[in-house]
Amino acid sequence: MRSPVSLLSSLLPVLALGTPLALAPTTTGQSLQQEPTAVETPGPQSGWVLLDQALQGLDQACLLQLDPQLWIDVRSTAQVAQKDVLAARAAGAPSDLCLATEHTLSALLDRQDILDPQASSEGKGPSDGLPGIANDLLILEGRLPQTSLLLIETLFELERDEEGQDALSRSLALWPRDARVHDTARAWRDVLPRPEDLINRLNARVLALDSSDPQASGLALETMGMLYVTMGVAAYENRDFRVAGLCFDQAARALHRSASMPRAFSEGILSEQRADAAVNASMAHLGHAQELWFADRSDSEVAVASLMAAEDSIVTAMRLRPDHDPTLNAVLFIGETWKDKADVKQVNTDDLAHAREFFRRMAERFDVAAWWNNYAFWSRETALATAASGEMQQAADLFQKSYSAYEKAIELEPDNARYVNDTGLIQLYYLQEDLDRAETLFYRAWKLGKEVCDNPFVDEDVAAENLSAYGDAMLNLAELNRQRGDLETAQEINDQLLAISPERLDARQMRMQIDAAK
Repeated sequence: MRSPVSLLSSLLPVLALGTPLALAPTTTGQSLQQEPTAVETPGPQSGWVLLDQALQGLDQACLLQLDPQLWIDVRSTAQVAQKDVLAARAAGAPSDLCLATEHTLSALLDRQDILDPQASSEGKGPSDGLPGIANDLLILEGRLPQTSLLLIETLFELERDEEGQDALSRSLALWPRDARVHDTARAWRDVLPRPEDLINRLNARVLALDSSDPQASGLALETMGMLYVTMGVAAYENRDFRVAGLCFDQAARALHRSASMPRAFSEGILSEQRADAAVNASMAHLGHAQELWFADRSDSEVAVASLMAAEDSIVTAMRLRPDHDPTLNAVLFIGETWKDKADVKQVNTDDLAHAREFFRRMAERFDVAAWWNNYAFWSRETALATAASGEMQQAADLFQKSYSAYEKAIELEPDNARYVNDTGLIQLYYLQEDLDRAETLFYRAWKLGKEVCDNPFVDEDVAAENLSAYGDAMLNLAELNRQRGDLETAQEINDQLLAISPERLDARQMRMQIDAAK
């Protein structure tokens, strides 16, 4: 039997055109105070109290029925509620509400007999099964939200999705402030045949009420946000990246608007959902840009606009969840896309500059070491390309910017052997302004990288990266000493490098250069 989704959304970042990366989804938030079950009217107090107890029992039984591990308690809870509603009716509670409650409880128990394999094996349950229950609930619908919620669940379980959405739409109109109705809309959003219809209905309510009914508006905006996510995922899976980006953008905006209103999501969950929507929007815009560049790499105006939209979205995500791995990864994907523009074989100096400037903007906004490192790297690469074209002053300026960015990176991550080595590298090979500083950095990178590699518990990939980093530092020290004329120290360091990495061709070449200089 089909079940509703229990999680809110999944991230779908694009690694390459049309290739999603499945990441962990997020969890649901807390519910608001529920919609009143009935309009309170004068009547015998004991009848209303008993009816309220019966409705609470109905609510509890509905919740228990969602978890098979709690099915053992469904029948006893519903039977107690049945006794309460009979007593409420006898004590003068409104008969229409009592009858609606009584019939809904009966439908719930019949549904339980169908869901529970043990009860089914004993021949319990109505002869016409779930379709019969759905037809009975359709007759009862409209008096209690619990009746409508049970009907919606049953219709979707039967895969009568059009009828399920229609019942859901009616419920949202009848009980717009009931968080349970909105929870149900979000739970079944992936099977809604026309989610845009629900969005339009909810949006009309928000436009009409907004500040005059913030609870209804807050719930509606949350639900709209998650429905837009569903539409975005569907468009993404159909490779319609432009539409997917628009849907995810709308999702992020709707969730943002709900932040100042009463709502079902906690502050933390809402931030996660907004960030996820923004990351998905960013990846969809990136996919659209790649798609355009695949068709024609020279047709850049719309593609550039899409990639700028991706940047705007990822900036929003970073402000909400700065330590979220999918968000951080998305930044790297965007940087690579600025450089490759869908064809790595055609990368030119302008492409390198686009990647460089993207990482500069991100580094200046958020002060992340990895992005300062990337800005430094692409500054170095564009400097080399600029020097090759004869623009030496511009190249010198870019090398200086590269060095300053590397200094920022090691200020933020002083124990990163790779960043420390590359900072010294700029001094040694390009600036030649402070070789003592370069020497200090190379020895420091050597020490840092070796300490990581000597740790028996370190991850293999981390050890390999640190071996490469401190090996580079040793090679750079050998070169520094060779330039200074200290060939003995240069050879000693280079021999140590060959002892731990005999496969390094650059170390073998260094040995030949040292031997030639003797």
